[in-house]
Amino acid sequence: MLRLLRYPAWSVRVNGRLVNSLPRRADGLIAVPVPRGPIDLTVDWTTSPEEVAARWLSGLSVLLFTALCLFKRRLTRARLK
Repeated sequence: MLRLLRYPAWSVRVNGRLVNSLPRRADGLIAVPVPRGPIDLTVDWTTSPEEVAARWLSGLSVLLFTALCLFKRRLTRARLK
């Protein structure tokens, strides 16, 4: 049992093998079935395609907002002259 909420970006490996199907729990935590004996459990956060798209969209919106502010400032200066 891991104290991590289940989210598609988590990558879980047991003894080097990727675990694709994890049992669902009502509390949303990650439960990893493991074999008997010594294990090597690795849990890594990966970047999902949705997260990459959100970052690009945020960056583009900041650039667009900056361009609009500069355009408005230039337009206001032109009117004052």
